[in-house]
Amino acid sequence: MTIRTFLIALVLAACQPFSARSTDSDEPLDADGDGFTDDVDCDDADPEVSPDSDELCDGLDNDCDGEVDEDDAVDAESWYSDGDGDGYGDDSTLQQACDQPSDTVADGGDCDDDDAAINPLAVEVYYDAVDQDCDGLSDYDADQDGYDSDSYGGDDCDDDDAAVNPLAVEVYYDAVDQDCD
Repeated sequence: MTIRTFLIALVLAACQPFSARSTDSDEPLDADGDGFTDDVDCDDADPEVSPDSDELCDGLDNDCDGEVDEDDAVDAESWYSDGDGDGYGDDSTLQQACDQPSDTVADGGDCDDDDAAINPLAVEVYYDAVDQDCDGLSDYDADQDGYDSDSYGGDDCDDDDAAVNPLAVEVYYDAVDQDCD
């Protein structure tokens, strides 16, 4: 071999990726440079895949644990059981998963998952002791001023007007009892 041929072969060898170079030892390689050698890295061609990586919902074993798209993946979605079929699930049934489990929905917030008429989009019917819209607010405060109607044990003397309540400023000589005194 001439010196010229030797130099050309040396330059060509140097231009090959490290993982493609032949080695005389059985030492593990880190072809993707992620700090993990091919004996523990399940995809030594991808620096985003290693035992230190987070699992993602992408069809790959990102964290090299032998499982794909586990429920604890960092981008797993929230799913809720929907017992009454109204499209809203019970928050206490939350589960994380990459793929939607059967009999679940993406929206929680259902405060009575046994009654399809009760869910976050239902229309509230006041004074019936039922929280139809699951907002957690009093069923006896129709004007939503923070005071229950005096007809139902509260202090609000006009539950149709939010400007009338025990802390409202009284306007004299207008024939309205704004502060319910």
